[in-house]
Amino acid sequence: MKIEAIDRRYLTPAQRRQIGCTMMRIRTGGVAALTILALGVSLTACSAGSSEGTDSGDPPTGLTLTLWHPAFDSPELLDLYHAWEEESGNKLDIFDVPPPELMNVIQTKWAAGEKPDILGWLGDPAPMLALNPLQNLQDLSDMTFVKTADAVALNGGTFDDKVYSAQLGPLAVTGVYYNKKVFADAGLEAPQSYDDLASICSTLLGSTPGVTPIYEAGTTGAVMNLASSNYIAESNVDSAFSDAIADGSEKINDPDGPIVKGFEAYAGLRDQGCFNDDATTGTEEAQAKGLMDGSVAMFASDTNAVSRLDALADAATVDATVGFVAVSATSPVANSHGNPSGTLYLPKTGDSAKEAAARDFINFVTGPAYQDYLDAAKIIPTFSGVTTPELQGLMQDIDKASTDGTATYWVGLPGFGGGLSGEVQKLLAGQSTPQQAADSVQTLYEQAKAAIGE
Repeated sequence: MKIEAIDRRYLTPAQRRQIGCTMMRIRTGGVAALTILALGVSLTACSAGSSEGTDSGDPPTGLTLTLWHPAFDSPELLDLYHAWEEESGNKLDIFDVPPPELMNVIQTKWAAGEKPDILGWLGDPAPMLALNPLQNLQDLSDMTFVKTADAVALNGGTFDDKVYSAQLGPLAVTGVYYNKKVFADAGLEAPQSYDDLASICSTLLGSTPGVTPIYEAGTTGAVMNLASSNYIAESNVDSAFSDAIADGSEKINDPDGPIVKGFEAYAGLRDQGCFNDDATTGTEEAQAKGLMDGSVAMFASDTNAVSRLDALADAATVDATVGFVAVSATSPVANSHGNPSGTLYLPKTGDSAKEAAARDFINFVTGPAYQDYLDAAKIIPTFSGVTTPELQGLMQDIDKASTDGTATYWVGLPGFGGGLSGEVQKLLAGQSTPQQAADSVQTLYEQAKAAIGE
């Protein structure tokens, strides 16, 4: 992946047009904005000041800092955290949050007045607003890592021209994973478009009984990938589609628009019998296992699926078994967004010594120690000025696919996220039509904008 500090493809419309706080709120509200109101949190004015100081002087030692993070963080990431303990003389009290409960647990504790010194949280501006960053998070804009951060990573933690998160990576690059042997035995090439998906499905259903063409994990938000994110990727070059939704020139529920067309393609795959019989209750763990043992031919997911596959076999076996390709409506275009694993925020706690130690933590994990993390984890970096390690084959496929990719269209759009995944789950279950699902998302979008005063 080519890493640039600023890449126009991956900036939100508000950041690229630089038209101020009002537009930024339009682009970063979402379901999180409704959560803000429910928690009784108000957005402060754009001119709200920051109490953060500089990072000059020796950082304090002998302290114990609390760190809340997603329980699926990799061992290599945890090793990086522990390396800071050894280097700094401070300790971390780490609280593991189960992945399905990440948003609920963090927001409930936050609403009760609990804050950690370091927070692992979602790499998307919309859920970040649920934390009221202007008042509750340290502004990291003056820290060294900001100068070399990948644009997707930087955008995911920015609000009102202030940077609130450091994203260590890897970014969540979304496409289609496939079993190489299943494809070779059936004489198939990897898909590039949704017509390819339908054709491959038809071939497998006719020639390879017992193999599920596409496994959908309906219990997770990952259903957004095949139903929407992947389909629209080719329409969002330079954030064109996101811009059009934001400025009102296109509607989410336009019958001829890409969201409805994506839902129609998804429903077509469902009706064709391409999905697993238990698609509505399917899990990501079963998805990975099926792909590895050859009972599943394909599934749509992001970079995080690599760790689930690697947990089932060594990297060489995974590389020999699984490939990754970009798939969009008519062409091979991947899409990318921030990753909750390795995305770090620093809450304001009122303890100046611990706040300074937390900033030292960020300096450490994004500084010289970051190369050690890359080398151990063998992932695609999110900062320039470092050496990309030798990647396992599957990560090389992902890196290649991401080179000409686009930003995931829903990042920063109000009313998406959980709202979109919920509507796709209904569509998957046959409880709504593609148009009805798009109408519901349009309503959620309008409600979310109203909730933030737009």
